[in-house]
Amino acid sequence: MNMPQIKLKTEFFEEDGQIIGIAPEINVGSSGRDIVDAQRSLKEAIELWIEGCIEMGTLEQVLDEDGFSRKADGDWVHRQALSHQTATFSLPDLAVMA
Repeated sequence: MNMPQIKLKTEFFEEDGQIIGIAPEINVGSSGRDIVDAQRSLKEAIELWIEGCIEMGTLEQVLDEDGFSRKADGDWVHRQALSHQTATFSLPDLAVMA
C-alpha cells in the first residue's frame, strides 16, 4: 500500500541577503543561504510540521482547515482557485496618521 501524498505550492524569494522559502497553503516557511539551501530547509520544515501534526493527532483536522480534502486514493489535494487576480487598494499615508 502506498503512503498518502500531498502536493504543496512553494515559493522562494530574496530578502535581506537570504533566500526565503514558504509553503503558503500550510503557512510554513524557512530560509537558506542560496536557493538549494532554502529548498532543503523548507523541505525539512514541512516534514517537521507534518510530524508535529501527526504527534498531536491533528493532521487531518489541520489539512481540512487549510483547504485540503482527501481523495479516494488517500492523497490530499488543495482546493482549486476559480481564478487568480491581483487587486490594488489605497493605503493611508502612515506619516500623516502618526
